Amino acid sequence: MHYPTRGLRLVYERHTRQHHRFLTDNALPAWLLLARLATPNVAWLFVAVSLGYFLNYEFLHLSSQRPTSLRFRQSPSAA
Repeated sequence: MHYPTRGLRLVYERHTRQHHRFLTDNALPAWLLLARLATPNVAWLFVAVSLGYFLNYEFLHLSSQRPTSLRFRQSPSAA
């Protein structure tokens, strides 16, 4: 899904839009808004949770694309 393939163009476009939407600079306005409406600590918590979510998503995405023998953990149904 990272390369356009004949017959799967729609899947490719949907995946790249969904998967790569995290790579934006839109978190700054949310951080500034939270810092103004709440406290700077709430804004920093938002940044930390967003970063953790992003890194977890990327780790799981990477591990799901590894060959079966290299996966970190398999579900019981896959065994």
